[in-house]
Amino acid sequence: MIRWRLGFHQKLFHPLNDHYGLSPIEAAATAIDIHNLASRWNKALLDNSARSSGALVYTSRDGNLSTEQYDRLKAELASGFQGAGSFVCTPAA
Repeated sequence: MIRWRLGFHQKLFHPLNDHYGLSPIEAAATAIDIHNLASRWNKALLDNSARSSGALVYTSRDGNLSTEQYDRLKAELASGFQGAGSFVCTPAA
């Protein structure tokens, strides 16, 4: 003989899924992801003794970079070092 217990299931509002609702963890998922990424960033920074991972040294007989060369170098560095996956090797500003 199977006895059924009456239970109470409260569904929270979910704009895309009326059947299952929205769990509190699902609502906090973005904040949890940001917290985890920040923790990894801080650990990587502490592991590196809070130093940048490298330096860009430029020497030339002609002096400074031209405006076009500077803009191209800045764009290449930004594309190579930006984003969530490259948090360990961010150059110093």
